Amino acid sequence: MKAVRYTQDMIDDYLSKGYWTTETLAYFWDRNAREYPDKEALVDYKTRLTWLQAKQQIDRLALGLLSLGIGRDEVVVCQLPNWVEAVIFRVACEKAGILFAPTMTSSRHTEIKRIFDTTEAVGIVIPKEFDGFDHFKLIEELRPDLPTLKHVFVAGGNVPGRALSLEEMLREPMETKYPSEYLQKAAFSPIEVSSIAITSGITGLPKFVEWATTPLILGAKTCIERYKMTSDDIVIALGPIGWGSTVFVGFVAAPIVAAKIVLLEKFTPEEGLNLVEKEKCTIAAGAAAQLIMMVRDSNFHKYDVSSLRAFSWTGAPLPYHMAIEAEEAMGCTIVGMYGGQDMGVPHTVSIDDPSEVRHLTVGKPLPGTETKLVDDAGEEVPQGEVGEILSRGAACFPGRYKSPEDTLKVWGAMGKEGWYRTNDLGKFDKAGNLSVVGRKEDIIVRSGQKVYPLEIENILLTHPKVSNVAVVGMPDTKEGERVCAYVIPKPQQQFTYDDMISFLEKKGLSPYKLPQRLEIIDRFPMSSGGQKILKRELVNIITLKLKAEGKI
Repeated sequence: MKAVRYTQDMIDDYLSKGYWTTETLAYFWDRNAREYPDKEALVDYKTRLTWLQAKQQIDRLALGLLSLGIGRDEVVVCQLPNWVEAVIFRVACEKAGILFAPTMTSSRHTEIKRIFDTTEAVGIVIPKEFDGFDHFKLIEELRPDLPTLKHVFVAGGNVPGRALSLEEMLREPMETKYPSEYLQKAAFSPIEVSSIAITSGITGLPKFVEWATTPLILGAKTCIERYKMTSDDIVIALGPIGWGSTVFVGFVAAPIVAAKIVLLEKFTPEEGLNLVEKEKCTIAAGAAAQLIMMVRDSNFHKYDVSSLRAFSWTGAPLPYHMAIEAEEAMGCTIVGMYGGQDMGVPHTVSIDDPSEVRHLTVGKPLPGTETKLVDDAGEEVPQGEVGEILSRGAACFPGRYKSPEDTLKVWGAMGKEGWYRTNDLGKFDKAGNLSVVGRKEDIIVRSGQKVYPLEIENILLTHPKVSNVAVVGMPDTKEGERVCAYVIPKPQQQFTYDDMISFLEKKGLSPYKLPQRLEIIDRFPMSSGGQKILKRELVNIITLKLKAEGKI
């Protein structure tokens, strides 16, 4: 499918300069099957595949999908956990010219219906049951409201009669029924839209974003260079394979260098630590929140994670002191990347960057990519000052799915001239490294003075009793907003309001930034995949409490 934002002069320019290439994702799987046929490629809790076995399954599934009559640019939704089948399905769809639309296993009736209404998907691949939930029952209940749905694929065992068994399709020797060049005619080019990313909707309804292969490969090759990845690496995907750093480091970069991919089915700190130890993983890819939970898990020291040499994080910013603590605990280098499902990944640090660059910034732009910071009037701010982050270039995604209007709203223009407005706030250091200081909507305006929650969170995370923290604004009749801190204490620790205030005062925090309220909480509401804390929900919780108390 033609990308909504990519113009021909843009395509020609990025290809001629080498930012984009003619390689597809499937190209690397085919190459690895030839050059490393017996080397392990994919591992999950139940399956281990070599590169040759993986290619065979990809080709069989691609041919099987085409034999069902699924047409070019038609959509198939994938709601699988982090299983080998999810990766196989993604690459098979690219080979078959079928659009792949992944969604979280936590999506339910409302989300699934909206996906089908928006994409007019003709198929969905699901587990029969996962994590105590019957996914097939959900689809059966929704069937009358999904007029475009023709095919329900079920991975794993216990396949109902009205569904197609993915396992049986992967066993069927379809390659004997078609000429060897058959899939070459069907496959997407790297510049076409090959998948639809569905954002988690942490600030509203989910958005549907076109993804092409070219920016994925550019981002992955930059990670390979900056993280010094080789075929000896073993990459563990802590988060869903379709989101965050797991896409670039796990799903794309690992096959480019023929590194093994290890898939964690469902994240918990101990499951992540256990799988790192078991598979001797060398690079972990996940969210900053997952890194914090792993390092601060009470059983952390029971696991041997000495094989790790790098942890690549994305999502919400990783506080400086937390990064230092993680490096010391894990004995590996912490490297961050900056981007989003809607935009792409325009920035990442290098494993060779000094500690202050890796922990205080998200590094420099990717090749062929630009970033600028602007004020509310759209004017660039001086170096060292805070402004909204805008990015554009070869590492950026095509735009909103089949919607030039929505694309223009966030990009301002089609082609190379458009700048993506992130709603994130940042500043540049003298060397051109970007620091992210928070989201525009998270700024707390107290009596006209701006409070940046990340500053307070970074300090509180250094308190010996604090495991995790989120700072939000709460409504106030006199000051407009006041500051509320939600804290998860460390096990067997009591953390009080007086503990918090005295600690922040000793650290030199200005009086107008001090929180007026402390809320102790067991866990934070998280976006799908555990990438970010849902601060909007925290604001809603404290607002309802204040109303019940008669304070607003």
